[in-house]
Amino acid sequence: MMNALNSQIFLNYVILLTALWFGLWLYNTYVRMAEFDRYRFRIFALRDRLSILIMNGEVKEGSLEHKTLLSLLNGAVQSIGTFKVTIFLRFIIQISQDDTLQKQIKKIQKHLSASNNEDYAEILSEFYCLMDEKMKKDIRTFKITVSFLKLFIDTKKVQQRQDVINHAQQDMRDKTIAFGSCAVV
Repeated sequence: MMNALNSQIFLNYVILLTALWFGLWLYNTYVRMAEFDRYRFRIFALRDRLSILIMNGEVKEGSLEHKTLLSLLNGAVQSIGTFKVTIFLRFIIQISQDDTLQKQIKKIQKHLSASNNEDYAEILSEFYCLMDEKMKKDIRTFKITVSFLKLFIDTKKVQQRQDVINHAQQDMRDKTIAFGSCAVV
C-alpha cells in the first residue's frame, strides 16, 4: 500500500515537472519571442515616423537629429532582435556611458527647445520610454540574480555592476522626462 502511494506521488511529481518544463519551453520559444517582436515593431514604427518627418521637411536628412535618433533606433532593433537580455543591457549601458552621444542629445535638447518640433521630441521620448519599459521588464530577473550572487562573489565588483545598471536605467527615465511624457506607440 505504501509503495503504491509513493510511486503515485513520484509519478505526480514527474508529470508536474514535465508540465512545468513544457510551459517554460513554450514561453521561451513563442511568447518571449513575440514580446521581443512587439518591441521591435514599436521601434520600427518610431523609425517610420522619423522618415515621415524627413519627407515632410520637419527634420533635415543627415542632420544631427536624424543621424542620432536613427542610430539609436537601429541599435535598439539590433539589440532587441537577438532575444538576449545581456546584449540589450550592454546597448542601454553604452547609450548612458557614451559621452559623445550624451553631448549630441544635449545639443538636440537645446535645438528642440528653440525649434519646438514636438513630433521629433515625441519620437525621442517614446524611444526612451520603450527602452525604459523593456529594461524594467527584463532587468528585474537580472537584478535578482546579481543580488543573489552578492552572497558568493566579491560584493564590490557586483555592486559596481549593479550601480552601472541602475545608472543606465535612471538615464533612460531622465531622458524620457526631458523629452516629454511616454505616449503609446
